[in-house]
Amino acid sequence: YVNGALASDTRGINFYNGGANNEIKNNNISCNYQPLWIESAACIIACDNNNYYTTNTSNPFKQNNVAYNTLALLQAGSLMDASSLTVNPMYLSTTDLHVDLTNVDLDGKATPLADVTTDIDGALRNTSSPDIGADEFSPVTEDAGIVEISGLSAPCPNTNVTVRTKLKNFGLNNLTSVSINWQLNGILQSPVQFNGNLATTATSVIDLGQISILPNTTYNVKVWTSSPNGVVDQYNINDTLALNNIFASIAGGTYTIGANNANYPSITEAIADLNTKGICGAVVFDIQPGTYSGQYLINNIAGSSSTNTITFKSENNDSVNVILQYDAVNTTDNYIIKCNGTNYISFKGLTLNRPLKLTDIKV
Repeated sequence: YVNGALASDTRGINFYNGGANNEIKNNNISCNYQPLWIESAACIIACDNNNYYTTNTSNPFKQNNVAYNTLALLQAGSLMDASSLTVNPMYLSTTDLHVDLTNVDLDGKATPLADVTTDIDGALRNTSSPDIGADEFSPVTEDAGIVEISGLSAPCPNTNVTVRTKLKNFGLNNLTSVSINWQLNGILQSPVQFNGNLATTATSVIDLGQISILPNTTYNVKVWTSSPNGVVDQYNINDTLALNNIFASIAGGTYTIGANNANYPSITEAIADLNTKGICGAVVFDIQPGTYSGQYLINNIAGSSSTNTITFKSENNDSVNVILQYDAVNTTDNYIIKCNGTNYISFKGLTLNRPLKLTDIKV
């Protein structure tokens, strides 16, 4: 495990020049930049059964001084690493390199090595199909868990929505039955029984039931599994998932901002609602005449689309009457309005002003 940012020379295994007859086998490498970087073919004679995990998509591999974007290209170009993987190693932490017992991807995928008979704990290696990495482990056989709760993204007020969950089989045995339990705001709901046949690592989306979404109401949903295949779950860490602080989104329509009996007394409060709740229709914010001082950060708004647009504009369509102002003192806060991944938004009839003109104005 190499703990580093996407920066040059952060590498898992790096052979620059020199050396010979090296073999790279059975390693579990997690590196943010380049997990494998081999400058010369003379350095190694074999390289296989490794796991290379990285979030870098720009030439994370090099073999014989040729860079590759993917493992498949590395395998085809180098004629090595035919049995290597690129999966999340699922280390228990950045300092504990034991792997999660649900990681079936690494189980039995290494090759036996005569001079490596034990793991980091002194446990004996499997003599025919050891595990990739420093930890020899046995995945659990009966283990079901919840990996997703859906159907609740920017729900419209005064509607009924179906709560769904994604069930995953983390065990080695096929999952043929399991109870899916759930709570809404701490109140136990009717459990749902899954009966089917999920292979190892397979998933299935399950409908749990409907809930009514009311304005100005907070919803918290918790889902968990029990009794996979009629027995006690052998690994409880992945059983439960919770989704908290769900609100009804802002309904489509026109809303006012300002001091005169407006829906929102300030632009800051209107944007906070947008960022927190999302929208379920096209919304227009009419800003009453006045000077509004501050900075405004608008994120990617849930529910926004080419039809569900967001507009901030002067209430009387005169930019002279609505002024947004802020004086940045350095380049790090040099903005009045900052759109952070925001789409389908427009600003009309507004004046952006730097009273002291300490920096250039920016949106």
